[in-house]
Amino acid sequence: MKLRGFFNQIALTRRAGEKGQVSIFIGSMLLTFFLLLAFVLNTGMLVNAKINLQNAADLAAYAGAAVQARQLNDIGYLNYEMRRTYKKFLFRYYVIGNSTIPSFPRTNIGGAARFAVGKANGGQINLGVPSTCVTFLPNDNFCSLASLPSIPDAGGGINNLDAIMGALKNQLDTLEGIRKEGCVGIGQMNQMLMFYWLWNTDPSLAAVTSALAANGGDPPYIARLKALQSLGQGLGLMPREIFLRKRIDTLSQYVNFKPQTGVDLKAANALKGGADWAMHERTIQAYLSAFHTLGENTFESSGVHMDELIPEGPQGANVLALQNVTTKFDVFATDFAVGGANACSPFSENKPANGARGDGCTQCLVPFPQSQRFSGFDPIVGVAKDPTVLTYYAIRLTATAHILFSPYGDNLEMSAYSAAQPFGSRIGPPLGEAIFNSPGAPAGGIDGAPTRCNGPSTCEGLIPNLPVKEGDSPSPTLASGWAQNDVLFSLYNGGLSIAASGGGPVQQSVNNQDLLRAYQVAMAPNPWEMGRYNIPNDSNADPFLESFDGNGVRAIWAPLFTGSSTAANANPAAGIVDYINQMAGNYANQSAATKSIFSSAAQAALIAQINTYVNGALKTGHGEDGEGLNVVRIFDPISTRTDLSQRRDPLAPAVPDSIMMRDANRLKRGWNDVLSSSPPNEYVQRGRTGYSVKFVPFSVLRTASGVTTNGSDVFTNRLPSSNGVGNDTAEMKH
Repeated sequence: MKLRGFFNQIALTRRAGEKGQVSIFIGSMLLTFFLLLAFVLNTGMLVNAKINLQNAADLAAYAGAAVQARQLNDIGYLNYEMRRTYKKFLFRYYVIGNSTIPSFPRTNIGGAARFAVGKANGGQINLGVPSTCVTFLPNDNFCSLASLPSIPDAGGGINNLDAIMGALKNQLDTLEGIRKEGCVGIGQMNQMLMFYWLWNTDPSLAAVTSALAANGGDPPYIARLKALQSLGQGLGLMPREIFLRKRIDTLSQYVNFKPQTGVDLKAANALKGGADWAMHERTIQAYLSAFHTLGENTFESSGVHMDELIPEGPQGANVLALQNVTTKFDVFATDFAVGGANACSPFSENKPANGARGDGCTQCLVPFPQSQRFSGFDPIVGVAKDPTVLTYYAIRLTATAHILFSPYGDNLEMSAYSAAQPFGSRIGPPLGEAIFNSPGAPAGGIDGAPTRCNGPSTCEGLIPNLPVKEGDSPSPTLASGWAQNDVLFSLYNGGLSIAASGGGPVQQSVNNQDLLRAYQVAMAPNPWEMGRYNIPNDSNADPFLESFDGNGVRAIWAPLFTGSSTAANANPAAGIVDYINQMAGNYANQSAATKSIFSSAAQAALIAQINTYVNGALKTGHGEDGEGLNVVRIFDPISTRTDLSQRRDPLAPAVPDSIMMRDANRLKRGWNDVLSSSPPNEYVQRGRTGYSVKFVPFSVLRTASGVTTNGSDVFTNRLPSSNGVGNDTAEMKH
């Protein structure tokens, strides 16, 4: 019994010891489960934080590229506005300036246009080039004849009628003097009109006229300028193109805003409140998109930093390079010189006193050269995007995350990368396709038509022109483009007509409103431009597209010059003044005829007015068509202007589709090759307008090929690899 009790005691002791071991095992297992749970939670929170950070980085890259895309669209629209301005000048030169000559088409016939006038002895002489000659009365025919003979001399014999014949002769001589003075005045008006079409700095011409009077201008000159106010209203070709190019330069600086590093909330707000917030918009939008996406639960608001990973250039980023589209051309105005065989000499004074009694008035072609060899500059009429400089946006986003149970501490710094780029549109055609002139007549004219070109040294022999029809060569000749009968007739009849529909008889006289309507027709899109230009438009069938307000106006923020002024974006008034002074010297050295048009008084008046226009009208937003220093307004190019009519009607239905595009869907279809047009996506079928945004792999930004605007050139502005970026992005395959 004693032994049994002893063994029972041993068994009880052993069972008590086993209970203690189980608790140890349970404790060990709970610790393992806890550590495993912490690991799972830590990993999940880490992955979630990384996903959120990557999402924020993607949104930042997309937002920054979207700002770039909108800026590129605005540059494209202003570039097309430069082309429209050039077409307005072509309408003035080809249509208004030549509609009085007999060869101007009166019906919609085909073939190349002839710029021919009548000979004194019958037949016609082809001037070879358009030459501005205007009349103000329906029965005036001085633009129709190559020469206007003098009034016959009423000679007297020895008879009883000598006294009568002598008196008659004196009266006829007086009339002949008046006629010759009239010839000189008519020639001067034609030259003045051409000159102000090129260089007018006052939209109404009234202020220039007043300034001329204040500066001691010639009274007959001032009187003639008053008569030309309707035909010459609006800024000239050169000042308007200079203004538009300055605005494009500002937007280009916005795209190339210097890449920012270490951007935090304080820095973003400082940029937002800066003097030129629009220049900083890319960085602001990108950072705030990332910041508000992350929130404040996982990431510290003070620990969110962004670095822009785009290449730098001499004055900022290097993600956009624009090439100037320049042109050389000579335009001609009809002068009526008095004198003999040398009446049209380049340096003839063209005064009645120089002519003999029997001399008539000879129609001379007076050149207004805009070429490099005279002025020292080629007029800039547009821009082209350099395909070797890729526009893209890449960022590195760094943030401090709160991660529970982290072996590295509660605050863990994480980084994410992303890149995007604008795609699917263009600013304009390649530089080699942007041709704005045609070979013109030789310096001596055609068929002996006299010019004041003093040989090839004073006339380039290039005439302003543009391709019009689909399939036209980018390099038009004087048998294509605007130099075609059906083009001239359609724009004349469709622009200057009584009926609002664009049909009906052409008016014998026009007023300011008629001319503005006609310019809108002349500036409309042509079939050749489809797919080559980014043309703003609205389509009622597409609810996702609205380029213009209800009045057909689009306002674009594009300051004439930025706060950080450089030589490229300095006050445009100063630039125009420099050009005016330069051109004045060139014209003065060319001939006495043009020197009288570009007199010192005219030079002073133009300079005074451009300063008044920029520093007065533009500052208050009362410039031409409502433009201001910072905002330019453009009109819907395929509808009537509501400031000239009651509604936004379709533009000039009488003009055939082969010459004018007024269908918004047709304009958009220029981009159908970019997106699939398979049903049922009807909006894709209608094509696209402007740039969209896509994400781009970092590997593409390192290889520098295959993603340029033409798909073939390699780009030179590769992704920067400093500050550890190169090591990180080298491992990225997406």
